[in-house]
Amino acid sequence: MATYTVRSTKHEDHDNSECEAELRKLWDHWYQESPADRGSPQGTELISLSDTSDDTFPEIDVNQRPFPTEHLPDIAGKLVRAFRKRTNDQTPDALPAMAAIGTLSAAIGPGLLLEGLEGLTGGCGLYILAGACSSSGKSMILDQTFKPLEKIGLARSKKFEQGEKPRLERDLRELEKQKEKSAEDWEKIGDLKQRIECKPRLSCEDATTPAMVRLMARQSNDALSSISDEARDPIKNLLGKHTKGKTDEGFLTKAWSSKLYQCDRVTDSFEATIEEPWLSILWFTQPDQINQMATSPDLLYSGFFQRLLICDTKAYPAIITGPSVPESILNQWGDLLRDLHDSFRIAKSKVVVQPTEAARQLFNKYAQECVDRMNGDLEEVHTIPGKWNENAIRLALTFHAAEYGRDAPAHLVSESTASKAIKVMRWFADEMLAIVWTGISTQRRNRATALQKVIENHSPNRDGLTLGKLKNNHKFEESEIRKLCAEFPHLLALVEIRTTHRGGRNSARCILADWRNE
Repeated sequence: MATYTVRSTKHEDHDNSECEAELRKLWDHWYQESPADRGSPQGTELISLSDTSDDTFPEIDVNQRPFPTEHLPDIAGKLVRAFRKRTNDQTPDALPAMAAIGTLSAAIGPGLLLEGLEGLTGGCGLYILAGACSSSGKSMILDQTFKPLEKIGLARSKKFEQGEKPRLERDLRELEKQKEKSAEDWEKIGDLKQRIECKPRLSCEDATTPAMVRLMARQSNDALSSISDEARDPIKNLLGKHTKGKTDEGFLTKAWSSKLYQCDRVTDSFEATIEEPWLSILWFTQPDQINQMATSPDLLYSGFFQRLLICDTKAYPAIITGPSVPESILNQWGDLLRDLHDSFRIAKSKVVVQPTEAARQLFNKYAQECVDRMNGDLEEVHTIPGKWNENAIRLALTFHAAEYGRDAPAHLVSESTASKAIKVMRWFADEMLAIVWTGISTQRRNRATALQKVIENHSPNRDGLTLGKLKNNHKFEESEIRKLCAEFPHLLALVEIRTTHRGGRNSARCILADWRNE
């Protein structure tokens, strides 16, 4: 896909900062329109870099919007700013912000819910997918952000292995020694075997879907987190590495909504029924993989993509020469994670938090805003905003828990918290749309190239192919052909071929643009 330079045609005598600010406003408005309605923003030109010389205007990254750190909970904001100083302001706030939000989600788990619209409750299960280049500091940031929670999980697993598991195995041996066993004894034996397999596991990293299902099925509360600082393998699995190219997002989609999931695998005789699966995802990966996901129609429209909080952090290689994150911040962060984990992640029962009436009205207003956009400027990708409001509610609950810790159930979710969550969600929405439009543009370009090759290979007389033949033999619908010809006039063209016999109908043919003047 071509990249572009933005050049102002209105304010050439102004300083660069004023021009850039106005261009960003113009471009923000432009890219939210559907592609069918897009032109260049008024007062700008698009210039393909391949057609420009070295003395053209510098490229402006119009999609780079700073993450709104000011809307994060206090401790998360402190952590983000400390990591920024760690690289002498080279690291965008978006990178540590993703690590902080994702870690909070994993710490809270399924034990805390927020009443949303129409009495529906939503938990804190967030699916965060963030692009960041190698050597950008993502491993260092995730290590320090997630490590306190990881240590808590490992300590819990060790306690099970050294304490509870030996006791369960001892009870099992005693029961199995009995010569005569009642129905109740057999039931206890089955229960003990199942509990022995239920080693507590907080998270996984490079796991296939069957492995995730197995791990989750063994957790007493059906909860699991997938955390990775380089999620290339999990994303390959998602794109069909083990399923013959068919995308494998079914389980992830159901787990986001905590819907009943039943697994029956013939290959290894594994059966599992998970009544309320709960999953959180925090994946960092290279930006090219995010683009690859966005060009997959199956992922884009299956419901999985809509559930993501996805972004390109714009984090590039950085040198870590700044001061270390203060111990006071790390200790405060670690104490909060333990508080949340012990109070909600491993809780045996769930607690529902209520919003204030003002917060509820904000969620209702944002829900209507999403619907209006689905029927308006985002009609072409109308499914994409489908989960924005629910993700805003989940963010609000996450921020609320970070503010109050174990006392979160004793407080209503405030209007201020709801407002901050919606503003952060709007940032994610902008990021998602930039990625989606890029993906759709790449898909169209690929289809145009494929159509170009079909015509070139099957039209030796250079008179093109009829729309009917392209549909029947090559699976190109007429509506798609017309759109591709309109969008790529330098590659393709439609021409009317006049019939030479009486009563015949003219036929539309698709030809290569270079053939028009022959």
